[in-house]
Amino acid sequence: MIFQAFNSLTNSANTNSQVWNYQFTCQRRDHSIAWVQFTAASSNGVTTLGPVYFSPDEDSLFVAFSQPVGINAELDVTCVVGTFYGATSQGATCSFTTPVPVSTQAEAGFYAGQLQLTALDSTDPLLLALNNGHLTFSPAHNVTRYADGSVSMNFYEFNNLGLPQLVQVYSNSTWVDIGIAWPDTNNLYWVSYPACLLGPPPSFQGALVHLPDTGNCDQHIARAADTGRVAPIIVRFRPTFRTHEYRLYRSLNNGPLALLAQGPAAFDPLNPSRAMVVTDDTMPPGEEDLCYFVQVLDENGNGSPLSFLGCKTVKPPVLPRPVLAEPAVAGDTNLPQVLLNWFCPTSGVRRFQVQIERADQPGSGKPTGFSGLKLFKVPYYSPRTYYSGLLPGRFKLSHFDEGYLTPPIGANFGPGPQFSLTANVVAGVPYNITVAAVGEQDEPHVYSKLWQFTWHQTNAIAGVPWPARPLPPVTTFDETIATSQRVAAAILRYDAGNLQTYLDTRYPVGIRIGSMDNYSLLNYAGLATTVGTTNFLAYQPSSFERDPTVFLFARNSPNPEHNGQPLLPIVVYRQQVANGAFPRVSGSLVQVTPLIERLAYNFFPHIFSSFYTPPDKTVVFDPLIAVGRTITPVIGAFTYSYSIYLRDQQPVVVGASYHYYVMRMNEKHEVAEIIDAGMVTIPPN
Repeated sequence: MIFQAFNSLTNSANTNSQVWNYQFTCQRRDHSIAWVQFTAASSNGVTTLGPVYFSPDEDSLFVAFSQPVGINAELDVTCVVGTFYGATSQGATCSFTTPVPVSTQAEAGFYAGQLQLTALDSTDPLLLALNNGHLTFSPAHNVTRYADGSVSMNFYEFNNLGLPQLVQVYSNSTWVDIGIAWPDTNNLYWVSYPACLLGPPPSFQGALVHLPDTGNCDQHIARAADTGRVAPIIVRFRPTFRTHEYRLYRSLNNGPLALLAQGPAAFDPLNPSRAMVVTDDTMPPGEEDLCYFVQVLDENGNGSPLSFLGCKTVKPPVLPRPVLAEPAVAGDTNLPQVLLNWFCPTSGVRRFQVQIERADQPGSGKPTGFSGLKLFKVPYYSPRTYYSGLLPGRFKLSHFDEGYLTPPIGANFGPGPQFSLTANVVAGVPYNITVAAVGEQDEPHVYSKLWQFTWHQTNAIAGVPWPARPLPPVTTFDETIATSQRVAAAILRYDAGNLQTYLDTRYPVGIRIGSMDNYSLLNYAGLATTVGTTNFLAYQPSSFERDPTVFLFARNSPNPEHNGQPLLPIVVYRQQVANGAFPRVSGSLVQVTPLIERLAYNFFPHIFSSFYTPPDKTVVFDPLIAVGRTITPVIGAFTYSYSIYLRDQQPVVVGASYHYYVMRMNEKHEVAEIIDAGMVTIPPN
């Protein structure tokens, strides 16, 4: 925990000249930092702000503070942070000494992170702050290396202190961190550095670090953040007489032993208490119990019994965050209840804590009326304040009045990862509800999204049967014989000149939905066929052709009420029918296009038209739409016909026959009619 800097913030809302306005900001480096507490002391007294918990999604937290204008402008601020596992930092302090101008806020910025004893960095500003701004290194003496990679050394300056040191080695013209080391009963410090087995021994140095010695703590935090540096477990043991080799084993949650390391381990008769050091940096992702065992072998390969070295409970920096669904109304007017459902991975989670606030009486300390058979009220609950990310508004604080623990995960509550419970509430009362995962020490971690819930009477809607309406008849789109087959399925081919055509192997079937035979520009300027390609339909429009909808079919009918009705909106279906190649088919009706309500297009105008300026263009940005050309020879010439197709993008089977149906909607998006688009057979070649 360190103080970073003072800043002056512009805030036009601070127009009260009778107060000085401040803002205290804390930036956390690691998500293992759970909360922050500020203490402001002045001639007006001492004010404690917090602890305020960080939002799960934010690494910065600020609290506003004001005090009356006075003669003495000094304001002393102390910042303390804590982790989810109960560790509390030393305080970082700063002092404001000058008045704060109106319309501004004086900001004090603090920086927090978690230092792990086995993962220290000599350049870490937080470590340097704990050591008066710098680390004082002293040269190592009596450096002795062993064939197994262990190195012992002595620091005369720190004899009989028994404190851990950060050891560095001089490599490639620079000092490199090796790690933390502890002294044995002979004041020798031991590290693992196999690189020094070749060549002359390098120089070592060490510096005392003012951190608590957690070497014998049963709990081990694998890293301070999910992407942070791994904090290894350092395993030490002593070779016995006639030892020539060692084998180190590790078990996970009392499971089978796995070989962790092995190598030479010669007994030193001149230093019988010498230690071997092995670093285990392969940490499990969740909470696990790691136990270590060592076996030594003599010169003949005879192994000793396994010797138990100890266990560590490895924990992640933060337990998983539950995902709480919106609370649902349960019970009735005689017993109003709320149904809570949430999802959470169970690794490292013992149970859950539900936090409750009555929004109609926030911070009152009165009972909330919340209870349940599977909920146990936390005794001596300390109301907590949580920062942004729980309430909908950014930077809003959420307060909780009561905490309730669920039963442990297992037979009485369910194995997870999905959990559910029902609780009693007071009708008509607004609640704020959130859920957090709880570890072995009943410490709650990151809370879920906060939901606001009010119980109300539900009026069940009686079931209304859907009216039995028959499907509309299958018919043609046009009602005149001459044009009745305009909307029809077709095998898509593209011409290659000389009256030669080739099948479109990407999209072999299309439903004709329009025609560009009446395209106004001479020789179909700017129009290129897209059958056989993946290009978009593009053309040079006249003023009334900018919208490609004008080329789509409209109904031809002698009935004035029907004549001119647009074809869209439509959905296309197909059904495989039996033929000689496939005499037995399922007959299932398959939807092959989405609902087509209009064509997706854009018009690109060019205002200054000249010989060198491109003309206007309309582009239909829809891969479902294609335009194809049909060439018909006549006496001494050819005629061209351009049709717009709606592609069937679903796979087809070579040689199969398909019957296509176009379902047309009315203006209310109800099924108006089913158009028979005919049948096609996929060519066998």
